[in-house]
Amino acid sequence: MECDALCRAVPGIYAAGDVVSWHNPHFGTRMRLEHRMNATEQAMAAVGNLLGDAKPFAPVPYFWTDRYDTRIQAYGVLGWNAPPARYARCVAWSSNARRGRPSRSHPRSARQP
Repeated sequence: MECDALCRAVPGIYAAGDVVSWHNPHFGTRMRLEHRMNATEQAMAAVGNLLGDAKPFAPVPYFWTDRYDTRIQAYGVLGWNAPPARYARCVAWSSNARRGRPSRSHPRSARQP
């Protein structure tokens, strides 16, 4: 289901969770995240917007998982098994974003090498 930055599918109807893609103004692109924390945070934003907050849902994606005695954590938009040139663009973009200097072009919108 496609939603706007406020998690609104159509006037008066808001959605959240794994099935929702929305325009994330932080990255300037449409996103869909499949993680329980995103579903929870997006639901809270959708309810707030339904009640009149009018605040865009603009998180930086993150997740974690524990596998036996190993914890895997990811923050940002880095791609798993991405081609080296694309990975380098993602690292540079994420580093700039953390410093408060996002570039004009998001790595997701850049052409694949």
